[in-house]
Order: sequence, then structure tokens, then C-alpha cells
Amino acid sequence: MSEEVLDKKESVAEESTEPAVDAGDSFGGDTLDDAMSVAKLKDYFNIESNLDAVKQNRLKFLVGWAHKNGCKTNADMLAALRSVEFKLGDPSWGEEREARLFRYLRLQAQQQDILKEMMVYERK
Repeated sequence: MSEEVLDKKESVAEESTEPAVDAGDSFGGDTLDDAMSVAKLKDYFNIESNLDAVKQNRLKFLVGWAHKNGCKTNADMLAALRSVEFKLGDPSWGEEREARLFRYLRLQAQQQDILKEMMVYERK
């Protein structure tokens, strides 16, 4: 091999200090990717039909919430959502699980925004 090729191989080896890990090696090892995460949520909530725009937006919101709360993998996301779902209890008759979770987390986000805004007006 020529010296150029050897130099390139050495520089690449020096740059990558972490070992390459296949994302499928561990349970839930895949990172949060919107399309994959929405598919995981669709399975988690047992949604069998095609998603309408409302359900699609709900699931995307839940993925975004997971991103904001530090979930790195789909398994982390599902565990965090399950924790909130457990806190809320069982949905009412005819109420969809993802709709209930969406409404609660959306209200929680609005509450945080309102509290931040209120702090602007308070005296220190």
C-alpha cells in the first residue's frame, strides 16, 4: 500500500476513539428517530389502522416530549411515557390512551410556560 493510504487509515483510527456499536445489539438501542419512534408508539398504543393527521400529530408531540426530557432511545421514551401513563391511571371508557397522555403532557408544557411568564412579573 502507498503511504497516503496508510496515513489516511491512521488518521481515521485516531479520530474514532469509541468502538462502533450496532444499534440493534441491545434492547431499544436505536436512537430516537421520528419515523421509527412514531412506529414504536403506534405499536405501544395498539393503533392498527392508518394514522389520521390528528393521531400523527399526537404521536409526534409525544416523541418531541421524549426528546426534551432527555430520552436517548426508544426504550427510554417508552419507559418515560409508561411512567406518566401509570401516574394518570386508566383512561375513561372510550378514551384513547395516546389522546389522554397527549392532553396531559400538553397541559404540563403550557403550565411550565405560564409559570415562566409569571416569574417575569414577580418581584424579587
